[in-house]
Amino acid sequence: MIKKTPRVIMIAACLMSIALMTACDNKQATDLSNEEAQQIVEEAAEDVEEAEDEINETVDDIDEAANEVIDAVSGDLDISGSWQDEVSQRACMDAVKNSDGSYDIKVSWGGSAFETSIWEIHGTYDSASGMIAYEDGAYSVHTYDEDGNETISGEELTKGAFMKEGDKLRWQDSKNSEDGMFVKIPDDGSDEVSESGSDDYISTLPDYIYIGDDPIMSAVTQYLIVEYKGNYSPCDVSIPCPVIVDKDETDSNDIKVWGNFWLFNYMMDGDVLVSESGGSYPGLMHLKSTDNGYEVTDFEVVADGSDSDESARKIFGDRYDKYIQSNADEEADQKIRTELISDYVKGHGLYFTKYQDYGQDPVELPQ
Repeated sequence: MIKKTPRVIMIAACLMSIALMTACDNKQATDLSNEEAQQIVEEAAEDVEEAEDEINETVDDIDEAANEVIDAVSGDLDISGSWQDEVSQRACMDAVKNSDGSYDIKVSWGGSAFETSIWEIHGTYDSASGMIAYEDGAYSVHTYDEDGNETISGEELTKGAFMKEGDKLRWQDSKNSEDGMFVKIPDDGSDEVSESGSDDYISTLPDYIYIGDDPIMSAVTQYLIVEYKGNYSPCDVSIPCPVIVDKDETDSNDIKVWGNFWLFNYMMDGDVLVSESGGSYPGLMHLKSTDNGYEVTDFEVVADGSDSDESARKIFGDRYDKYIQSNADEEADQKIRTELISDYVKGHGLYFTKYQDYGQDPVELPQ
């Protein structure tokens, strides 16, 4: 806290002296009566009082700003729960608080659909510094082949820190060249709307986050969840499945992505994710490149009903035949869907082994 009194007294005294000198100058060194002198002193005192009030207000503003800066980088913060990296949109973090106040933290950073880097970190949050520092993070690379067989390699110890920045966490690690900036995903105690679009149902599963290496896919999947999850009944998790027909990246301010964009909503049933609802949104997405990745700026959706075919021909143009062929290739579509669900399950260390559509046999996830 800045001490006000010495500064105020010093500045007030200076102002009093200046006021008296100015008054004398204005009288051009003539003799002053007692009444005139008293009036000058009273006016100077009023000026000093006003200046003192202004100084106090300024000092209060400085104190408030300083406290805000301190609060932003220190103070209490419960990091338990699920977090998403808002910069790369390829990393997620889960933190569990132990009875002794320490945290067990798992960070998953997607390199591709078949490779994920994983950090397992143990540390204690220091409210004075606003940090969790560690020197024994367990790093490993998890690779999966087409049959779902897992290979673990590159195991080593790393050091780094999580640093409080307001309600976010900046992450630096000796093994990762990029900083992570994690934002917390609303948990059971949040006042925000649940993933299903209703605040009557709260899922215990983490939200879906794309962890692959395609930033366009990251923007597309996030857009589908944000725009369409509220159209359906409550669920445990919504997982998109964009089936891309073609892309045009020649203009960074208007990247075009044609496809059939699916969103599936699942409920837990033992080790099975059961699809309860969902829908397809064929059309053309427009994106632009930003400093933080890609952003969907517009979505031309194929019309429903009798106008569907005419609308699809207009939107897909000379890609119409390719769009029809893509819709007919159910095996390829299911492969994409299975990979995206598998990435979600593995990225969060979940126990699901299958997913299932109504009236269909369960589909095994790669293990």
